[in-house]
Amino acid sequence: MKYSWRYIHHRPGPYPELYLYQNENSEWLKVEINRLQRVVKLQYDGAESFFSVIKNRHIIREKNLQTGESEDLDEKFRKMRMTISSLPDNEVLEIIGGSYGVLTEFLGKATRREKKNFSSLWDLWKRWLGRVHSFFRVTRKTFQSLFYKPAWYDFLDMGVISVGIWFIFSMNYDILSASFFGIFSAIFTGFVDLILRRRDPYLIKIMIFILPGGYFWYLGYVFQ
Repeated sequence: MKYSWRYIHHRPGPYPELYLYQNENSEWLKVEINRLQRVVKLQYDGAESFFSVIKNRHIIREKNLQTGESEDLDEKFRKMRMTISSLPDNEVLEIIGGSYGVLTEFLGKATRREKKNFSSLWDLWKRWLGRVHSFFRVTRKTFQSLFYKPAWYDFLDMGVISVGIWFIFSMNYDILSASFFGIFSAIFTGFVDLILRRRDPYLIKIMIFILPGGYFWYLGYVFQ
């Protein structure tokens, strides 16, 4: 008899891999795998539904899904031992380790049909859309901040920075120091807006000093 297993990988959840087998009676046998933890879950869905969890050759859980209670499933899974033994994956058979009479090596009479896991592709698509949405949300918020109505302390900040720039420059005509003071002070007021005043920084106030400050700092760096 030839067995045909369908293989699905990169699944979300505790079992990233899945083997599916359907018999002539449309009954399903599922083998879910977590290779890193060396755990295999065997589940049968047909006239009855039950599953067993095997970790590194030891059965750690058996449950009847219809009653919701634990149950000794040795006799039921032994009837399927040849089907499970046909699984074309020696590592999985080794994890099962002979439980329920399952062989520890592939019988060589099964085929594996891989299936794309569209749920994981959908997760990637949603993650990408989320990043695009976040980018546009931040961009929109940034442009909106250009049109905020300035508060009285915005004018106070600009006045203090302007006086500081004039004072530093007038001391020794050092354009580098004056420009650096203007740039640093503008950035500092942005953090003050964000942390102490609990509002988005007023970008026009910051740009008024950063853009000319950067230009004059460059001139001072080149010509001094």
